[in-house]
Amino acid sequence: MAHVQFVRIKKLQGDGILLAAAKHNLREIQKELGADSHIDPARIADNIVLQAPKVASEVVSNANQLLESANLKRPLRRDHVRALEIVASLPARTRIDPKNYFSDVVTWAQGFYELPILSAVIHMDEAAPHCHILMLPLFDGRMIGSKMAGNRQKLQAMQADFSEKVGKPYGLKDGSQKRRYGPALRRNLATQAADYLKRHPDKLKEPVILDALRDLFEQAANPALMLEALGLEVT
Repeated sequence: MAHVQFVRIKKLQGDGILLAAAKHNLREIQKELGADSHIDPARIADNIVLQAPKVASEVVSNANQLLESANLKRPLRRDHVRALEIVASLPARTRIDPKNYFSDVVTWAQGFYELPILSAVIHMDEAAPHCHILMLPLFDGRMIGSKMAGNRQKLQAMQADFSEKVGKPYGLKDGSQKRRYGPALRRNLATQAADYLKRHPDKLKEPVILDALRDLFEQAANPALMLEALGLEVT
């Protein structure tokens, strides 16, 4: 059975966010490595830095140097998009070679976005192999993170291009295409997912799972229901 490709792009906004992301990707945050973490400390040595420094502070330093060289006309706002992060994942028991696949993902990202890549790290210390690619949204002397991340149409174009150039050659299917699900099938699929998470609650710690759930909430007819179930105030 062909697996579905997983790739998404996130906007990283605010002061310190790039350093925090780089520290997470390079496993420099000690509290993430505890006994109840989704990260297996014994497998951290299997992680692969595909591109850029192996120290988070140097990732930020490189970004600052690029910004200084660009001579931006106005200072960045506190809520400005400081970086874009692409996360691509493979199934937990894949037969695809992670280093080859994610190297092709990095090559694709360079060609599709035409932005400086600050860091690319493969994580082999979690349930499923995945790759974090940090890009500086600096183009033609301007920081255009929101524009590069794009709207729904641009995201669909990104998924389609990724599928054609990366997913299909590895036998992965594009799962971004909308399919109509009747009420009965929707209930059945939701029950399967909920039952699985009940049996495997640790899955909720995995970033890939959390990202997928966030996408579902964004698309839900009433995403506020989850906040209410969690006892959170809808603001």
